[in-house]
Amino acid sequence: MLNESDNKILFLTQTEYIRREYATSFLPFKGITQDLAYRLLKNATFGAIPHLGAGILAAEAMSLGYKVDFREFYDSIAPQNIDQYSLVMASAMDIGIDKIKALATSLQDKHNFVVGGLGPTAICNELIEEFPNLTVVKGEGEGLIGQIITDFQTQGELASIYQRNQSVDLSQCANEPYIIDPSYRRLPLFKGAIMKPIEITRGCTQACYFCSTAGKPVTVKPLEIAKQEIDQIGLKRHDILFFIDQNLCGCPQDYSEELFDYINRKGYLWIGEGTIADYIGNEKLMNTMAKNCLSFLVGVEDFFNPVKGSPVKNDMQKDFVYLTHTLRKYKMPITYSIVFGTDEQTSDIFDKTAEMIMSLGITPLTHIATPRVGTPFFNQLQRDGRLFDLISEHRNMRDNIVYSPKNMSPQELLVNFGRFHKQIHHPRVIAERYINNLKDCGLRYATGLLIPDLVMWVSTLAPAAISLQKEGYKVQSQQYS
Repeated sequence: MLNESDNKILFLTQTEYIRREYATSFLPFKGITQDLAYRLLKNATFGAIPHLGAGILAAEAMSLGYKVDFREFYDSIAPQNIDQYSLVMASAMDIGIDKIKALATSLQDKHNFVVGGLGPTAICNELIEEFPNLTVVKGEGEGLIGQIITDFQTQGELASIYQRNQSVDLSQCANEPYIIDPSYRRLPLFKGAIMKPIEITRGCTQACYFCSTAGKPVTVKPLEIAKQEIDQIGLKRHDILFFIDQNLCGCPQDYSEELFDYINRKGYLWIGEGTIADYIGNEKLMNTMAKNCLSFLVGVEDFFNPVKGSPVKNDMQKDFVYLTHTLRKYKMPITYSIVFGTDEQTSDIFDKTAEMIMSLGITPLTHIATPRVGTPFFNQLQRDGRLFDLISEHRNMRDNIVYSPKNMSPQELLVNFGRFHKQIHHPRVIAERYINNLKDCGLRYATGLLIPDLVMWVSTLAPAAISLQKEGYKVQSQQYS
């Protein structure tokens, strides 16, 4: 049994989406000045988005009388600091799998370490076999905290796996009040963030073969609940509403029109992502969404080759020039996601893509194709024997290659990726894009597109350039037969 003083839960979650070592690796100065530069970058970009899922779980724990603390997932934590908590819960994406294993090793004599998220879910059986005292929340964790707490209070240990009987249906979220409980938003991590996360939909209409959550049925929160949640956030003038939805365009069009009209009347800026081609023919909706949009990510992935599992993205390729011109007419600040290293691409893809980007004046968000555990992409590479590196932190989309593409070597992919970034995200090119956007579409539009440009320059260009400076190319990997 636990004493009242033991009723504390520690949530280890990723609060730094731009890791400090990546963001500061190129800076010539150190110490306090470097730390200040990093904090400015983090707070001004996507680096300061609290993990909404952990907030929802924290709200459920607080409703049961528990106190909660948050710590950065990658921080070192002394064992004596762990001992003050009843439960330690860590959430990780695919890139954090090895960190989860390291934490499980250091806490292997404990019966109160619980892990969840896309990464642990994908290797659930492997984790519980390797770490008998570990508990894995498989899939969505909403509604499971009460059972976990009860089991630990009454038995002193936990089951190996906790899993919902059915997936969360946001259209029925009124029946699961912890999903919309706003109490976590009063916690310092959420209250102090500029980017205020919110989720309106769950699931995606597309089934991209490299995505961990591809093809899941789309459910949508009732509109009145969505409005109520926006009001409860308490946005200040400088705050930004950040939709974490995998595909915001999975909403019915009339729903989206009313939602964004409400946001506009409140005067809130917002950021999101989705298959905007689904909406582009609706002029009224597009104008409504564009009015207060600060940045919107559209996953094109490839201008020239089909994207497996995504009919909408393949349709966008067919008339991409029209799409970009139309979105610019609406003054919708779009960043286009582009992936390098797919099996359909050859080494000329870099020059062709650079030419398209420069000719259209668009802002790209580019990365190396990443085989996340459990995805069709990962499984195909594993079947083909082309995965030569299973170190999860190397799957960072930036400066490590963990597999052999079909039509180019890993060396070609890395070197061309670095060269591409030197060209597309050179400070002079970024400045030219910003000036053109400012002249054509105004300050909000230009600033919205400058943010992802700066993120790419810092978090991707620097490591890629460092890789190119190495003497030759050496694969930093663990070999697997």
